[in-house]
Amino acid sequence: MNRRLKFTTVVLFFIFFGIYGEPAKSKQPELIQKPSVLYYTIDKAQIRKLVLGLGYTIVSDDEKLMILAYQDSKVGLMFSNDTSMQFYSSFNSDKPNKINLANRWNQKMRYSRSYLDTDGRLIIESDFDYSGGVSEEAIREFLQKFQILNSQFTTLLILAE
Repeated sequence: MNRRLKFTTVVLFFIFFGIYGEPAKSKQPELIQKPSVLYYTIDKAQIRKLVLGLGYTIVSDDEKLMILAYQDSKVGLMFSNDTSMQFYSSFNSDKPNKINLANRWNQKMRYSRSYLDTDGRLIIESDFDYSGGVSEEAIREFLQKFQILNSQFTTLLILAE
């Protein structure tokens, strides 16, 4: 009987430490890190590929300005230097409350700004600084975000009284 007790004790010992031998895992979600390449300068060929992949049409392509068409609008993608780019869209509107529309936009929206230019056109702009390096995914996200912002601004102008 003593032998049986020893055997049972050893078995229970291994079962217990086999199950509970590892420390309990945290219930916090693990961050999944995707490997991505950081670019410190952006090649225009990369930008062309990305904008075409997102459904834009390239209307013109100068050194510092690319004019793009998307759905019913044209937008400018300006390159100020090797560390930033800016989306720019201009809207002609005869609405009497244009300045109020721009102010309302700036109060409620993020990632862009709106104003009246010297010719009285409504402008929406969005800047993207990549001086510390940028992944292709981040550039794609910026391009998609401006598509959405531009569509929302167009809707604001249509629905405004």
